[in-house]
Amino acid sequence: MMGVNRLEKAFVIGDIHGMYDDLMMMLTHWNPTSELLIMVGDYIDRGPASDQVLYWVKEMTEKYPEQFIPLRGNHEKMLMDFLNNPLEKRKLYERNGGNYTLSQLLKVPMESVIEMEAVALAERVKEEFPWLLPLLEATRFYYRFGDHLIVHAGVDLEQEDWRQTALDEFVWIREPFHQGENHTGLNIIFGHTPIHYLHDKDEPWVEDHKWGIDGGRVYGGPLFGIRINPQEVEEVFSEKSDLPSYDEANDQ
Repeated sequence: MMGVNRLEKAFVIGDIHGMYDDLMMMLTHWNPTSELLIMVGDYIDRGPASDQVLYWVKEMTEKYPEQFIPLRGNHEKMLMDFLNNPLEKRKLYERNGGNYTLSQLLKVPMESVIEMEAVALAERVKEEFPWLLPLLEATRFYYRFGDHLIVHAGVDLEQEDWRQTALDEFVWIREPFHQGENHTGLNIIFGHTPIHYLHDKDEPWVEDHKWGIDGGRVYGGPLFGIRINPQEVEEVFSEKSDLPSYDEANDQ
């Protein structure tokens, strides 16, 4: 999945989780004439406008097919799993804020989503949004840009070659990656784990050439964006709108 990097720089944005207004604010820092735009995944769930973020991902994929790089997060994986196997996968998706996204997409109250039978709900989503599953299936697990590896959750550092990481680990791994020794020779930029679980600073977590850029925006933290050249991180951006945040206590 190593692309041909014709552009000199890249702009990488952390987890969105339906915080569309913050995404629009962050995009003012992206230079489309000279930079790739790389998203670390988790576009949906919990936040107030996951539907708008999905429409935006679709639009960007069509407008910038070679310049826009949407990675897959665990929330995209859970939505895909629900649409493909609703009976077995609905509860996991519900526990992780999926009903917010389904309610926003279908323009129905949350209660209506909760009351709908799983198979009927999944079929309605696929019928009304035939582009959604193909869009999610086209997302990448990682992207290499120069000396940087951008991935949603991390890689399995116990593997001699990080490329041998199990696909689920690219979107789900936490402590073994955070605590493991980075022997890859790469600067690994990742999201998935909000920074307040990693340190007590309102800035990206940086350790052992790992950059954690999930600011936990949907929980009230900042949204991070970083500008990179092939060798190093040049600049860090932080945005936070006045939108109310999701109560983390809602997570089950």
